[in-house]
Amino acid sequence: MKVRITTVDDDQGWLDSAGINYKVNEIVKMTRDEFDQLNRYASEVNHDVCGPAISVEDVTASQENDTEAIELMQRFDNKS
Repeated sequence: MKVRITTVDDDQGWLDSAGINYKVNEIVKMTRDEFDQLNRYASEVNHDVCGPAISVEDVTASQENDTEAIELMQRFDNKS
């Protein structure tokens, strides 16, 4: 799966302090287990700081949809 991790104000410190090797806003591949573990960590942090500090989003489907849309546009352009 492909995942994007975001943080408040793009603060990399939230991830670095936990020893998480991913970078903020990059789309990375990970397993479902890694995703679940990271999501649990994000929930703990968000609860402890009383607000959304870290967000973990599965972007696999949206990337596949974007790729499909680009392919359709290219096919349409080639017909013109």
